[in-house]
Amino acid sequence: MSNLDTYQFPRKNPFSNLPKKQIMKKAIFVLSVFSFLYLPILSAQEKPTSYKGENVIELDSLPANAVPEVRKVVANRALSVNFFESTILFAEPSIISFLPLGITYNLDRNLQKKMFILDADIRTPIALGGKKWYWERLELFNAFHVIPRFQVRIFQNDPKFDDRSTPVRTPSYMPTIKYFITQKKLWNTERKTKYFFSVELFHHSNGQDGAEFTKDSIINVYNGNFGENLVFEFAINGSTSNVFDSSTPTEEVPTEYERAERLRTETQTKNLKTTKEKIDVSKSIFWKVGVEWHPKGLTNKVFLEEKMYGRYRLNANLGYIFAPEKRELIYSKEEEAWIAVEDWGPRESVRLLANISYILDGSYYSPPTDNPEKINFFNIEKRLNLEGAVFWRIKGTPSSALFGKISYLGSDPYNIYFQQSLFSIKVGIALNKFLYSTGN
Repeated sequence: MSNLDTYQFPRKNPFSNLPKKQIMKKAIFVLSVFSFLYLPILSAQEKPTSYKGENVIELDSLPANAVPEVRKVVANRALSVNFFESTILFAEPSIISFLPLGITYNLDRNLQKKMFILDADIRTPIALGGKKWYWERLELFNAFHVIPRFQVRIFQNDPKFDDRSTPVRTPSYMPTIKYFITQKKLWNTERKTKYFFSVELFHHSNGQDGAEFTKDSIINVYNGNFGENLVFEFAINGSTSNVFDSSTPTEEVPTEYERAERLRTETQTKNLKTTKEKIDVSKSIFWKVGVEWHPKGLTNKVFLEEKMYGRYRLNANLGYIFAPEKRELIYSKEEEAWIAVEDWGPRESVRLLANISYILDGSYYSPPTDNPEKINFFNIEKRLNLEGAVFWRIKGTPSSALFGKISYLGSDPYNIYFQQSLFSIKVGIALNKFLYSTGN
């Protein structure tokens, strides 16, 4: 046996000359790389097949008539989501109008102000609801909207009314809570017309503490106190719609390329051009009829005594949504074909909205307080508010639109201005959750 067979070569530790801190840093680096690269893969491979000691089975893997109790829960949750999304879709948009896009004509020419620099009604809801917001036993679906609403008008400087420094004169603060409820039989996919109910509670004040009336016995719109502590509205709502039906177009159509060529609005880049094609239209009509009530103990005492503010009102609105079914195509020069990158989905293009309100109080008067004039029940000039608006969704965004609105306001809803009667035209920007589905 040679000496080479028994000789032990020295083993050199590559970390023997490194300080301990450097060794720890290298170890942490290696573990970090391992965690980043391999742990997601391991996690994906180890999907749980059991939960709380019981097996997990995919619903799609079972026959259509299996587990009916589970399928009922899934269907109810889908309806609950559908109802929740509908309450958001049918909410009234926030609107903002700027000078010179707003014209206001006061029927009393002595009260005519200059055109507003800004006229806004911000009412975007914070919505609460979803798939588990239903009572299983009674099959009732619920949703809440919390709306931090406010209205604001910025006036031009006008010495006639002592308006200086482009003031925001007596803005309206109207925080609102709205509750929606329906029953499964009233909100079913098989129904052409669906129904639901709503209860609205809101506060309305202008943040001022001046006297309600001037020395001349007319309403103090400069800094007069206006406050409705709590107002209620009880309403029935409905919709007739195919908006949420997941149907595919059935009509015979040209080829993908011919259809896109006919309907395209294209953008060209170096290698691509894009277009949207449409084939079908989703339409929705929605409405509401309700009664507004201002309880005696929660209303402004001064105006209550003078009977100059309407405490009972009939409110109604009617809306129409026009939403063509669309999907986006991108043209590939490499394939020489249009590539469909989305499924079909309705995308709102136009919305029409009409609102009407009528003061129902039998005893209703107009100032001055020293010689009040009774307003006849059929006096539409002072009791009727009527508004019509059209909204055009801005392409590429699901939540913005241009709008035009025309209004006759027998009782101006802008807090302490309620005894003034106006005719107005507004054009501006609207914010809302418009119908915009990519179908994915």
